[in-house]
Amino acid sequence: MPETGMDYPTLTLAGVTYTIRLTRGALYRLGKAGIEITPRFNQNGVAFSFFNLVDIFHAVSGFQGTPEEAAEVLYDHRNEFANILIASLGKLSPRPTLTQEAGAAEPIPAVQ
Repeated sequence: MPETGMDYPTLTLAGVTYTIRLTRGALYRLGKAGIEITPRFNQNGVAFSFFNLVDIFHAVSGFQGTPEEAAEVLYDHRNEFANILIASLGKLSPRPTLTQEAGAAEPIPAVQ
């Protein structure tokens, strides 16, 4: 994979450190493969299904085994990976902050 200059997060599982390269290109590949990043919002914050975490980890970490093997090594660290995923998504798609000075348009009135 080409060097991008990005500081990607890492996750150490069973003594092996994986670089989590969640990029816009990876999001595209995940979508083409039918793997959606589907967080669920609850009173404690955001949660992901385990199978969703495994699919994403397997796709973006360079893990060399099968998805089933990834599930075994990821299980005890699933919350840590979920936090990495949330932080990475925030960096990929930061919420824009528009101001009038930055050229934000006036709100469009509702049609009556």
